[in-house]
Amino acid sequence: MIRSSLGSLVLGMGLLGTHSIQAQQPPTESREAKPLEAKKGLGEAPGEPAPAITPTTNRSGTVASPAVPPIPKGEVSLLSGTIQSVDHIRDRLVLKAFQGERMSLIFDERTLVSRDGSPASVDDIQPGQQAYVDSTLDGTDVFARKIRIGPHGIAGQGSGQIEEFRPERRELLVRDSITPTPIKMHLSSTATIRQGTRAASPSELASGTLVSFTFAPGPEGPTVNEISILASPGTVYTFSGQVADLNLPKGLLVLEDSSSHNTYDLFFDPAGRPLTVGLNIGANVTAQTQFDGKQYRVRELTVTPAHAK
Repeated sequence: MIRSSLGSLVLGMGLLGTHSIQAQQPPTESREAKPLEAKKGLGEAPGEPAPAITPTTNRSGTVASPAVPPIPKGEVSLLSGTIQSVDHIRDRLVLKAFQGERMSLIFDERTLVSRDGSPASVDDIQPGQQAYVDSTLDGTDVFARKIRIGPHGIAGQGSGQIEEFRPERRELLVRDSITPTPIKMHLSSTATIRQGTRAASPSELASGTLVSFTFAPGPEGPTVNEISILASPGTVYTFSGQVADLNLPKGLLVLEDSSSHNTYDLFFDPAGRPLTVGLNIGANVTAQTQFDGKQYRVRELTVTPAHAK
């Protein structure tokens, strides 16, 4: 798996996270609405009223609200389309994407909502609205972190992995981990293409290339206006940082980059003993890798043990 905090945004059907082939989260409790049940306290006699519950207060004397669970930490992806239905009782909505696909999402008080650029609430979400949704996996559900509702022309950002580029039609097929089929996009004739600070050409949009981009809805589907090449198959990349996780039998180390603090899955030959000498969680490493279109494969690895000064 290739992971990054760049934020994988899914367009329409969902696009592959910038450095993530698959996002996984631990299972969560069901969000089905459950009826409330009265419970008696210890030592309470049958028929007696339940004792009053005194709300807790903080140091300022105000009532303290129950702790809100943190937002799921999966890869962030973008969904775009028209809201087909909303269930405000179960906190679920169905989004019909530009390509006709339908996706079910959950939302709650943690979801940030805006309408035409101004703050709104989940009560403002209604069927028929066009929306862009920043989403992430929450167990087997897709959780809506942000919902932007507004006019047809609102733009968005995304990231993914190119499955195919058809230059004669200027069509891009981009894949993501949430949905099994790629999304078809149109590359604008005036689109800006870059790799780092260097200007790039459409011929560099090869299959397997990791990209980020900006887009807007168009008559031929989502239209890409700017695109940045993040990793190209066959290209050598060097990472420096600390080993955040390690699986020697599988030949996988998770490196946290020392400058960007993004994490990357780097794969190596577990039988290559000189490569793994001194390798452990917390060690500082410099890894020269080659991106093969699916994984960063380690070619050379310099290890500084965690206890070394």
